[in-house]
Order: sequence, then C-alpha cells, then structure tokens
Amino acid sequence: MNVIKYLNKINFIKSSLDDSVSELLVEKNKQIIFFLNTHSIVVSLTDLKFLKAILYSKKIFVDGIGLFIANLFFNKNNNSIRITGYDFFLSFLHRTNKRKKFFFLGSDTDTLERIKKRINNENILIDCEYFSPPFKDRFSIEDNRVILEKINNFNPDVIFVGMTAPKQEKWAYENIKKVHCNLIVCVGAVFSFFSLKESRAPKLFRDLGFEWLYRLFNSPKKIYKRVIFSGTFFIYLVIKNLLFSIIGLTAYKKININIYNNINNINLNKSFVYVAFNLAFISFFYSKKINNINNFVFWPDGITSLLFNNKIKKIAGRNILDNFMIPKYIKNLRVIGSYNKIIDDYLKKKFPLVQIIFNQVPYSTVENIFDSLPEILIDDLCLIILPTPKQEALANLILEKYKFARIICIGGGIRMSAGLEPVVPKFLENLGMEFIWRLQFETIRRLIRLIQSVYYFSLYLLQNKYKIRLIV
Repeated sequence: MNVIKYLNKINFIKSSLDDSVSELLVEKNKQIIFFLNTHSIVVSLTDLKFLKAILYSKKIFVDGIGLFIANLFFNKNNNSIRITGYDFFLSFLHRTNKRKKFFFLGSDTDTLERIKKRINNENILIDCEYFSPPFKDRFSIEDNRVILEKINNFNPDVIFVGMTAPKQEKWAYENIKKVHCNLIVCVGAVFSFFSLKESRAPKLFRDLGFEWLYRLFNSPKKIYKRVIFSGTFFIYLVIKNLLFSIIGLTAYKKININIYNNINNINLNKSFVYVAFNLAFISFFYSKKINNINNFVFWPDGITSLLFNNKIKKIAGRNILDNFMIPKYIKNLRVIGSYNKIIDDYLKKKFPLVQIIFNQVPYSTVENIFDSLPEILIDDLCLIILPTPKQEALANLILEKYKFARIICIGGGIRMSAGLEPVVPKFLENLGMEFIWRLQFETIRRLIRLIQSVYYFSLYLLQNKYKIRLIV
C-alpha cells in the first residue's frame, strides 16, 4: 500500500484539544477514538482488521511526532494537530461537568484500582468501574462475553481501553455495536501514566516531540521494537513512495523489462539470461557495469521491484528453482562458480535426470573467468552462482560467443536453496529487508556492494535518464 495515499484516507481530527473534547462530551452517535503513531501505521499495513478499524473511525488523533511530521508534508487535507492520548484524557476528565460513568478495560487490577481512586478524588461527578481481562493476544468467545456483560451491566457513557495497539483498536472495532455505550476511546499507556505506575516524560521532551526517546531510555524492552523497527520502516515507506512517484513522473528513456514469476514459462528453446530484478541490478545497469540486456528476462527479486510495479509479487532467488522442470532436450546443468559439495549434492538430488557439471572459476576479472571456461554445449543450461554484477557481465560474454546459450544467474540464492545459509526470517522478507539478514555472511563484500548499489541507484533517480517499465 502507498503509505502517503493511506494517510490521506484517515479521518484525522483537525480541531483543537478543547474543541474536540467539548464535541465528544455531548456526542450522541457511536464513535471509536484512536490515537495513532508511526508504529500504528506500520502494523496496520500487515493487519487487515487493524487497517479496517482505522479507516472505520471518524475521529483519529495524531499522537506521535513522526506521524505528525509525515502528515504535515504529505497529507493533502492537512490541518491536523498533535494531541497525545494522555493530554486528551486529562482534558476529558477535568471538563466533565455532568454526572458521567467511565468504564476502564485493560491492564491489571492494581492499576485499575489506582485509576478509580484518583478519579474519585479529582472529579466527584464521575462514577467508575473497571475490568481486567485475561492477558492473551486474542479473547475467546467466552472471554468477550464476560467483558461485554461487565460493561453493559454498568451502562457507561465512555469506555476507555488500555490494551496496547492493535489489540485495543481491533476490540473497539469489533464491539462498538455490541456495547451499551456511544463512545470507546483507546488510550494505551494512559492507564500506566494516570495510575502513576510509569512516569511521563518532562514537559520539554513532550513539547519537542521526544517523549518516545524518554520512554525508550526508561523502558527499552517495552517499546524498542516499535521505536527502532517501526519508526525506521515508516521512514523507509515514505521515501519508497516518494521515489516511486519520481520514477513514475520524471524518467524519460523507456526500458521494458520482461518479468517471469515462473521459470517454466520461459521458452527454453531460445537463448536467454534469467536474472533477478532488484536494487543491485538496477544500480549496476545504470553504472554500465551491466551492458546489453536484450536477451535478459527477469524475476522480481527484492522490495525495489515493487517501486516499479506494486502489484507484482516478489520472489526470492532461493525459490526460483523450486518447481523448475528441466526439459528432456537439456542434458547438462553447467554450474559456473566456486565448487561446493553441498551445492553439488543438492543439484544432483533435485535434478537427477541431467548431468551436473561444475566449472570451477578463478577469483579474477570477468574476462579471465570467461577465458577459463570450457566450451558451452547446445544441450547445456548454465547456472551462474557468482555475485552481481559479475554474473550478468559473464552471461553477456557467454552469449556473444554462444548465441544459443541458456543462462540462469542465481547468485548467492543457491546457498540458501542448498542449505549453506539459513533462510531469511519471514518478517524480514515481508518487510523487504532481506539484505540486513544476509549481511552476516560475507559481510565486507556485501556491505561494499550495498553501498555501491545505493549510490548508483540514487544517481539513477536524480539524473532521470530512464523510465523502467515491468512487463508481466
């Protein structure tokens, strides 16, 4: 999903804190109130129920400073202001001038009892009740029945939910029509602050938008994932969407890239080079370290491919051979790269009907590697297991001499396929950050290539010489 377009679809509240509280104190329609930050946005991109809850709510406050800044620059309807859940709660509490009933759902009994006692001391017009639900990721039908029974027996005017995101927002979305109450407010850490179990950041930190930094120092285990991972990934998503816009609007030389998600759909009777379309390829193609791509066909590898077509499904290099059926007219699978017995055994087991021929190559220039190769036969299928851009440049030299050559540039993906390297964790793969995992192997070489790739890709974007179009 385009995160910038997503922000423009959210119903952010634009009125001041006082005006917002005044409106909600007399609200007659059912409403669920959320306070969002960058972590909320990132989580909702992979949690459909949370996404639906956010888009359903008509009143959403910008809580985190990162989301506020993003909104400031990228929200076309931007008039929203930053209001934290705790500031809202205090204002709502102190501006309640009629008898009201508050129900608190979440946290532990001790915290809830502290909240009740403090409210009784600060506003005698408010009657409080609470319930501490089971600590689990998802409530059972019986759990939820008990919760709803507690709430509806009390018949509150407002329900405050403090169960962390996205659990609290999803519960509110699923149950707003089941409770005898018009207003559900999801406030998360407010329970801890108001009960004085956790100290809030000093006013200077809050005013500068650094409350997250204070909480990170005080409770690192509790929030480091949402601050470090979600914050970084949110920035990445915004930049990615901006780059996609730049690519789509300003590039002028068209280059068509043929995408094949399934290797079996390639016509193996003709010469071809099957290559990963990713950040490294684009960068080295731009820098002219990869030249002629007339016979190249591609699989969409890496998050970068989604910048050019966000509807395609990316495929990891380790998976391209999974369902490959080598036709009978191919007799030899010629592996070009450093010999490894585990890889050799893996290929022999996977493709028992062809002969596996390993061509050990020197650690040298592309030209020297090419000169070291034996003759390529017409019934060969070449599998190059060298790094980019060396393998693509070698494939071009092979095609120049052997017009019939069929070549797959699988690179380091074969190491995962054969079990030499552990597979990238699913969550990193879903985030498009496989490169972080792979830096633990051949770290120096891969780090240098990553820096080079980012450098050339930046030049590609800034100089706008090409518009790459993926043809699926």
